Amino acid sequence: MTTRTVISENSSRDSLIATVNPAAATVEQLAKALGVSAEVVRRHVQDGVPTDAGGRVNLVQYAAWLNYRLMQADQACHGEAERSREAGHGD
Repeated sequence: MTTRTVISENSSRDSLIATVNPAAATVEQLAKALGVSAEVVRRHVQDGVPTDAGGRVNLVQYAAWLNYRLMQADQACHGEAERSREAGHGD
């Protein structure tokens, strides 16, 4: 399934119309759609974002991976705060 998406660029008044398959987007397409650099998405892929054989990313899987990473970070932060309280350092 291919979806037509309108992506506005910050540096221009014009809109960029691109054909993006959300089930198999390139790193560059995802970066542009999300408003981040391609390097950020590449780093996420290196850190474990699932890709297909051609290196394309499913947008739903990417969102799930990001949510999982945020949940892990949140749990680590809360765990550290709890350990600090237990040790008497966070009163």
